[in-house]
Amino acid sequence: MWKKIIIAIVAMVCAEQAAHAVEVQRVQPFEVELGGGMTVPIDDRYSGADRLIGPTFDLEMRYNFSGTPWACGMFVAMDWASWNQDSQIYNPYSHHNRTLRIGFLGEYNLRQGKRVNPFASMGIGVGFSDNIGDTATDPSRTLPVFVPKVGVEFYRWLRVNAFFQISQKGYNVFGLTVGFTLGGRPRN
Repeated sequence: MWKKIIIAIVAMVCAEQAAHAVEVQRVQPFEVELGGGMTVPIDDRYSGADRLIGPTFDLEMRYNFSGTPWACGMFVAMDWASWNQDSQIYNPYSHHNRTLRIGFLGEYNLRQGKRVNPFASMGIGVGFSDNIGDTATDPSRTLPVFVPKVGVEFYRWLRVNAFFQISQKGYNVFGLTVGFTLGGRPRN
């Protein structure tokens, strides 16, 4: 019995300390991020084809809740997933899938308003997917999109992000982006 009470007390103390580990600073309520980077397909849709690096571009608008590390907002982004097959057996080909994604996001900032701010974000929305140059094998589709993301904000204006865009086999990508943020600065 005493063992359970001691474990419960230790757990409560640890939870209390973890809650205070997040540093919250009052910041401007609105911020906008414009970013770009590279993506690579995460699944092997086209057997034997080489995965190629493709571009990604994104725009995020966020609202920072006062006195908390939370933010919410909207995103619009375009991702490419590309493959190249150069084979002696098959005809050489390249295949390019792209997804325009629009949705909502929630974000948790570990050191909001500080010079170095790690964060985690989760987005959900709709993706408008198609491919470039080959409509016979992959018709255009509208799909749900799930976008987990982690990153670090430096000096309150430069963000380095890593994300997964998960929608459908052949369109799923892993991406790295660099974004520039306007707004969200500490308040006096």
